[in-house]
Amino acid sequence: MKHTSHTRAVRVLSGLFYFFSVFMLIALPGHLHSQWIPQSIPVNKPITGLEFTDSLNGWAVTGWGPEQDTCYILHTSNEGNNWLVQQKFYNYTFYSMDMVDSMVGYASGVGGGGGFTLLLKTTNGGLNWIDLNMPTLGVGLIDIFFVNRDSGYVCSDVFVSFGVWRTTNGGLTFERKASGINAFPTRLFFLNYSTGYCGASSNLFKTTNAGENWSSISSFSEFILSIFFLNELTGWLGQSGGKIFYSSNGGISWVNQGIQNFFNNISEVYFINSNRGWGGTGGRFKIFTTTNGGLVWGYQVDSSTSKSISIVDSLRGWTGDFGIAHTTNGGGTITHVHSYINISPDEYKLFQNYPNPFNGTTKISFEIKANAIVKLKIYDLSGREINKWESNGVLQRGKHEFLFDAKGLSSGVYFYKLEARTQDGVVDFSKSKKMILSK
Repeated sequence: MKHTSHTRAVRVLSGLFYFFSVFMLIALPGHLHSQWIPQSIPVNKPITGLEFTDSLNGWAVTGWGPEQDTCYILHTSNEGNNWLVQQKFYNYTFYSMDMVDSMVGYASGVGGGGGFTLLLKTTNGGLNWIDLNMPTLGVGLIDIFFVNRDSGYVCSDVFVSFGVWRTTNGGLTFERKASGINAFPTRLFFLNYSTGYCGASSNLFKTTNAGENWSSISSFSEFILSIFFLNELTGWLGQSGGKIFYSSNGGISWVNQGIQNFFNNISEVYFINSNRGWGGTGGRFKIFTTTNGGLVWGYQVDSSTSKSISIVDSLRGWTGDFGIAHTTNGGGTITHVHSYINISPDEYKLFQNYPNPFNGTTKISFEIKANAIVKLKIYDLSGREINKWESNGVLQRGKHEFLFDAKGLSSGVYFYKLEARTQDGVVDFSKSKKMILSK
């Protein structure tokens, strides 16, 4: 179930990536060990979607795998101790699934060797799946997101009919809702029926009226592979190029929470609260995790690769790709914790934005000499505040990078101000600089 209280499985796009970070070592209490334990599954196919609705009941869908003829829907009713084939489909492959609850769910993909669109629905926990006869788009549905049993969204990135479609009657009919989207959609996330996000190539779009209109709110240099918002303000993105971005203002601006020397996609990001989260990867048998909202990221050893993640609480979760792994202790020890850039500054610094002048987006870098609560504000020439970013808790000593998107602003002179406070609330540093937007 893809709500803020549940998990969502996201598939990965190919690519190489680069992370900025610093390594440190920490460990959780000694009784925890690195424990993502492999579970036996009855098929030799890649897991492309993974959903648990509670601590016992879970479903997984597969792609074609080595033999491009059959894909499967798997089910467990005992937390993955036994996975059984629930349905088998010939000449299909699945890209995504969304179990709204233990009875109603949807699975999407492509059939006929890529010739027609596939969208299936179950109303009895997967015992039977019916074809919703989605209009043929010539390619599969890349992602699906249902906010309840009847209302949901699907997206396709095919050139001739790319866009987002909405249903309000459980998939009986769909309406195309792509006004404002000018790129190929691949990722969806909705906080509720009205408010949602769409990742299309390297652009992030937002709707507040159930898809009737979409606005481009941020642009990046890498593809958006996963989207997760905890609430209307706090969210994270996983990208190719090895990046995790964090926003505290609803996606208007983002800070790069980087990881050094890691060369795999961040295929999924999921948080159970403002502090504890996980980042799925496409390889290296690692799953990234944080205990402070992404200020510091470390990794846990995973017996599988972790393109898909399903977390039900702080202790129990599953990952899937070539196999499925399970933890009952939050994944165990966190090792090689990553912050941002490998320096230990002895003073505060606010750097000139780059590029400057800029057209669209610009990077603002700063160094803090001690752990601090940080605010970065943007003002226009009249002194009106137009953007504010705040660290999610205490930001670690080091160098950090802020990505500012000036979409919707007019050309002119703007100012950015960095303020760093101690944990007691005392202002330890404050400085402003000028930047020029030239469109």
